[in-house]
Amino acid sequence: MLGAQSTKATAGATKTLCHRDPADMLHLPDAIGAGEPVKRCLPGNGQVPCRTPCCSHLVATPKLPPQPVNTFKGYLHQGHLSLVEAAGNHADIVIASIYVNPTQFSAGEDFDIYPRDPVWDRQQLQKAGCAAIFEPASSLYYQVEGQEGDTGNVAGLGTGHVDAHETWVTVERLQQGLCGGSRPHFFRGVATVVTKLFHIVEPDVAVFGQKDYQQWRLICRMVRDLDFPIKVLGMPIAREPDGLAMSSRNARLSPESRKAALSISAALNWAMDAVMERKVTQPKRIVEEVKQQITAAGGQVDYVELRDADNLQPITDLSQQRTLLAVATWFPAKGKGTVRLIDNTVLEPLKE
Repeated sequence: MLGAQSTKATAGATKTLCHRDPADMLHLPDAIGAGEPVKRCLPGNGQVPCRTPCCSHLVATPKLPPQPVNTFKGYLHQGHLSLVEAAGNHADIVIASIYVNPTQFSAGEDFDIYPRDPVWDRQQLQKAGCAAIFEPASSLYYQVEGQEGDTGNVAGLGTGHVDAHETWVTVERLQQGLCGGSRPHFFRGVATVVTKLFHIVEPDVAVFGQKDYQQWRLICRMVRDLDFPIKVLGMPIAREPDGLAMSSRNARLSPESRKAALSISAALNWAMDAVMERKVTQPKRIVEEVKQQITAAGGQVDYVELRDADNLQPITDLSQQRTLLAVATWFPAKGKGTVRLIDNTVLEPLKE
C-alpha cells in the first residue's frame, strides 16, 4: 500500500518525525526540506505534541493547511504516480506510504509473490516530488504473536494467539459482491489498514484509483460513516498504450497472457459502444457477451457484473442510473499459477 499526503509549507515551520520506535520507517529525500530542521517528537523534547500517540508521520508547526493522501501496495507504475501528481494538485508537499497489507490476502493467494521493489519505489516517488515515504513494518500495524514475518496476518494463517490483532473495520453492505464474492476477507483488510493509515497520517484528502472501484466506494462510505475529516477523491483508470489497465500484477503475466488480457478492455469498449449506440440495451446480454469475449481469449472469469455506479446495488435496466460494468478474471502467470486482473467502466444512462 502506498499513501501520499501533501501539505503546504509555512515559513519557519519545523518538520517533526514521530515514531513508535527508532525504526527507519520514514525516508526523507535529500532534495526535500533542505534547510528545514527535522526533529523527533518524543516526550519532554519541547516540540508540538502529536495528535495521535505512537505514530509515524510528518508534522509541521505552526498548524498547516489541508493535507492529501493516496494508498497503494508498492511496485509502482505510472498509474500510481499519477495519483501522487493528483495529490500534489491539492497541496505542496506529498508523503507516500508503501505497504503490502497481508490482511487483504488469504492463504493460497499471491501475498508471498506479490511484486515488490522498494528501492525502485523510493526512486520513483522522489522523482514524482514526494517529501517523505512512510514504510511501516507489520509489527507496527498488527500485533503478530507466535510467528515471524508478515505471513501470520494473512487471512486463514493467523496463530490464534491470545494477544494477536483482533480489531477489524467492516463496511457491511458495500463489501459484499463483486470482489467481495470470491475474496470475502479482502475488504475487511482494506478498511482496517486504511483506517490505521488515516489515524497515523491524519490527511485531509485521500486519492484512490478507480480501477479498484469497489474499494474506492467502500472507503468513501467508511469515511462518511466514521466521521473522518477527510475528502476522498477517485482518479480515472491509468492504461497502457494498448488499453490494458495498469497493475503491479501485470508483471507476472506470461507474454501470451499479456496479449490475451487485452480482451478485458476490448470487451469493456464493446459494451460502451453497444450501449451508446443502443445496439444492446438488456443488461443480461451485455454481461453474457463480455464474459464470452474474455473466455474466448483464454481468461477464467471470476465475475462480470452491472451495478449502480454510486451505491453498487444490482440494476435491472440501463436507463435510470450511471451503471458500473466491472470485471475480474484470471490469466496464466509466468511459470505456474494465475494472475487475477480487474477492470471496469461506467456506462451512462440510456437517453429516451
